[in-house]
Amino acid sequence: MSLQTREEREIVVRDKAAREGIEVPDAVVDYLVEKFDTPQALKAGLINIAMKAHQRGCAIDVPLAQLVIDGIRPVPPRATLGAEEVEAAAETLPLSELGEPLEVVEYEPLFDDEFDDGFDDAFDNAVEADPDPAREDTPVSADDGVIQETLDFGFGPTDFASAEPEPVPEPEPQPHPHPAPTAAPAPAPAADPVRDALPQSDISGDTPPATVYFMPLATKQRRSMLERITDALDRCGLPDIVRPGAPVAVKVHFGEAGNTAFVSPLYARAVVTRIKQLGGKPFLTDANTLYSGMRTNAVDHLECAIANGFGYSSVGAPIIIADGLISRDSVEVALNGTRHFDSVRISSAVHDADAMVVISHVKGHAEAGFGAAIKNVGMGLGCRSAKQRMHSGVKPRVDFAACRACGRCVTWCNYDAIDMRDDRNKPGRRHAFIDKHRCIGCGQCVAACAYEAIAVNWTSDPESFLERTVEHTAGVLAGFAAGQVCYLNFLTDISPDCDCWTFSDAPIVPDIGILASNDIVAIDRASIDLVESAVGAAGSRADGVGAGTEKFRAIHGVGPEHSATYAEQLGLGTCRYRLEEIG
Repeated sequence: MSLQTREEREIVVRDKAAREGIEVPDAVVDYLVEKFDTPQALKAGLINIAMKAHQRGCAIDVPLAQLVIDGIRPVPPRATLGAEEVEAAAETLPLSELGEPLEVVEYEPLFDDEFDDGFDDAFDNAVEADPDPAREDTPVSADDGVIQETLDFGFGPTDFASAEPEPVPEPEPQPHPHPAPTAAPAPAPAADPVRDALPQSDISGDTPPATVYFMPLATKQRRSMLERITDALDRCGLPDIVRPGAPVAVKVHFGEAGNTAFVSPLYARAVVTRIKQLGGKPFLTDANTLYSGMRTNAVDHLECAIANGFGYSSVGAPIIIADGLISRDSVEVALNGTRHFDSVRISSAVHDADAMVVISHVKGHAEAGFGAAIKNVGMGLGCRSAKQRMHSGVKPRVDFAACRACGRCVTWCNYDAIDMRDDRNKPGRRHAFIDKHRCIGCGQCVAACAYEAIAVNWTSDPESFLERTVEHTAGVLAGFAAGQVCYLNFLTDISPDCDCWTFSDAPIVPDIGILASNDIVAIDRASIDLVESAVGAAGSRADGVGAGTEKFRAIHGVGPEHSATYAEQLGLGTCRYRLEEIG
């Protein structure tokens, strides 16, 4: 996506610099803004310049930017130098002292305007043009504040399976903060706000714990997060479940129009690329929604997905809305041993797939308290009638005193269940009123209200809603053989509300990382524990909620752990897990 105005491009650069703690002079910002017009190119250019500045131990300035982006190497003034002397001078003199160049040596540009080549190739070209012996002997520390993931910016698919890894110095042995039961006792690792707080489920008992792979944001080996995700999926058994020529569903949440917290299409592309390498036929999928918005039918749903970056040109796979044009394409699946339903209706496209990879964003939810893999599968892949059955016990209520009669909830309700009425106790005052006979319990009005005047009024109990969702999860997974589904949970931009809303509130805890597993219960249980072990982010709705406190319960009044517990009872997985880090 090209940015049309200079102001938009400048905002992208300055925002990325602020997020990564990079000090960028105005002249360098101007240089990047003139060179590039897409967010990916602007961000990648900034990160590449920052990495080179860190490597050389110098400040970021325009000559350095020209060297990194254009391959133009400045030389000292007042000298006529040969080619070898130019190289020596440029390597020995600090860039900040070189001044305006008298002459330049042209090198092959690191990037063309469209960024057709992958960042790894570009960085290798930079090293060849600018040899630095210290680079191989000085691994970048994760604590240096320089960005480590260099493939997260939208370049072409990388063949992680066939690429030979670049030699990396062997890191010093460091014990995991939560070793497996058989591991020898080891001292705690160096202080790290995430790793020091990593939880570990109770792994005593007869049932072996599931393995959940943990990818922290920091990488000791300078490996892209996309590469690590591919590695994690392979460890989860993806090569064993993808059959050549067979359709593989990639369950994603395309994000509602206006929402910005959903998982980036870049990660979906990494999954798609790996499935293709294994011979499968991947397709992106999700089912239509119960509430009003851009995803209630397949036409608008596709428009929304493409607008949010999930088009074929970006991800490399077609989109198939799982329950069809108007949510009537579904299959009845029988259940056994469940509390609420003897059968559930599951979206056809996913039921007919051969295998599935589920990409879930960990976040809060007004009714469920928490949403991740279990909810993404159960609620996300049930057709609209199934969603209504799951929500049947949810009936929002209006606090008349708090209502400002703004009418937003009326606009958002897709079932004409809300209108404005005069307050019988206060003449001249109006408030919203919810018709319980029309209300289907989707809960959209709860999120729509900016004054917290609408809250869930359970006609049953929250646990019943969670159990109904889990039973639909069981119905989806019944269509796959054991081990035919892999899961990725993203603990980034952990917003307090669902990605279905047209806004994204401040993350409730700092970004933690990404989890991968082939056990849906274990990965959700680990996600809950990781969020609970973090400290609530300042200024967010979890501000002041300390480590060890249930963040989602504090915000929504509903604890998320019941979903995992009930899913374990239904045999969908285990709450017991061990974390294995992929750095």
